[in-house]
Amino acid sequence: MSDFDINTRNGLPPELAQMLPDLPRPEWPAHHAYDGLAGHWLDIHGGLKKLGKTVLSDCEQALDKRMDPMAHANRVGQLGNMLLNHLHTHHQIEDHVLFPRLDALDPTFRRGFDMLETDHTVLDALLNDFAGTANDVLRQAGEGPKDWPTVIDPLHQILVRLDGFLDRHLADEEDLVIPLTLKHEIMDMG
Repeated sequence: MSDFDINTRNGLPPELAQMLPDLPRPEWPAHHAYDGLAGHWLDIHGGLKKLGKTVLSDCEQALDKRMDPMAHANRVGQLGNMLLNHLHTHHQIEDHVLFPRLDALDPTFRRGFDMLETDHTVLDALLNDFAGTANDVLRQAGEGPKDWPTVIDPLHQILVRLDGFLDRHLADEEDLVIPLTLKHEIMDMG
């Protein structure tokens, strides 16, 4: 099952990839159903990736002392909370609406949807770590001057893990879900 483990896989497991419709990623935008759910989903994923990379970049700037500690703490509070909320909401919609709908249309991919749901369990743990560590950074920022790089290093480590997770998970999710939404011409979540 290691081909399905987010910590060890390097792309969509071959047994899933070979069963997908022949719709290579570069051809997705030209598909007549792309402007429905597929394009919308890719836009959401792009926004999640961008937001995650912004929070990581802010942390790296603070580590390098190129961002004021209080400015960093404020951005962690604002953007970090936004990232948490968007990721939780997004994967709840997938687990409870999109994946069951696609599974009903194409049950041969059930193992792939199970894999993505397992990824979401890993994501929940990462987001809990992120929230706790970010809250610790915010608490320490309110307590006055500190060695800021030492305070935020644990946050940086979690953000690096989260960034890698999102890169792998979102790419695999897109490679499985988008061809199926295009094949079945799913235009909305309804």
